[in-house]
Amino acid sequence: GAAVQRRRSEEALRTSEARNRVILDAIPDLMFRISKDGAILDCKAEKESDLVAPPDQIIGKRLAEYLPSKVAQQGMYYIAQALGTGKKQDYEYELLLGGKLKTFECRMVVSGENEVLSIVRDITERKAADAQLTKLSRAVEQSADSVMVTDRNGIIEYVNPAFEKMTGYGRREVIGKTPSFLKSGRHPPAFYQHLWKTIMGGDVFYAEFVNRRKDGQHYFQGETISPIKDSAGNITHFISSG
Repeated sequence: GAAVQRRRSEEALRTSEARNRVILDAIPDLMFRISKDGAILDCKAEKESDLVAPPDQIIGKRLAEYLPSKVAQQGMYYIAQALGTGKKQDYEYELLLGGKLKTFECRMVVSGENEVLSIVRDITERKAADAQLTKLSRAVEQSADSVMVTDRNGIIEYVNPAFEKMTGYGRREVIGKTPSFLKSGRHPPAFYQHLWKTIMGGDVFYAEFVNRRKDGQHYFQGETISPIKDSAGNITHFISSG
C-alpha cells in the first residue's frame, strides 16, 4: 500500500529529475541557479572558458565577488525584478572575457521561492553580424545605383530609392511582382532566355538593357544580375544593380 505508493513516487521523481537533467545538458547556454541575495547555487557550462572562473570558484560566491560592479548590479536588479513580479526578465550585458569584450543575453526565470535560473547566451557574433547587416543595408539604401532583389522565381522583394527614382515606380507598386513591367519590347525572347539560363546556372549576367519607365519613356541601363547562394550553394535570390 503506502510503501509501494511512496516507492513509485520516488521513482517518478528520479525519472523526472533525470529527464530534466538531460534536457538541461542538451541546451548549450550557460546556466546559473542564483539565490535571492546573489549567491551562485549551481552552474552549468559546456566549456569552462565560457565562465569568468572555474565552477568550483564560482559556486557559493555572490555575483559581486567575481563580476565587475556594474554587471553584478545589473544581475541583482533583474533577480529582484523576477522574484518580485514572478515574470521572466530579459536583458543584455557586456563582459571582458579572455581579453575580449563580449556581449551576453541573459534571461532570469523564477525557479524557486527565493532563487532564479539565469540562462546566458553569448551573442557577440550575432551583434557584430547585425551591425554589419545594418551597415550594408544603409549602403544599399543610399547608393546612387539602382538595386533590386528578387527571390529565385523572380518575384521582387526589395528595391532601393535609386530604383524608384530611375524607374518612376514606388516600392509598394513593385514588391511582389516580377520585373516584366520594365520590359521595353526592344529585346527578343532569346535575350531573356539567355539571361535566365545564365543566372540559374549560378553565373553573373551583364548586359545593356533598354527598359521602360512608369511614364512610358525608354532608358538605357548597364545592369548586372548576380545569383545569391546559401551556405549549401543553393540559389535563393538574385540581385540586380546598375
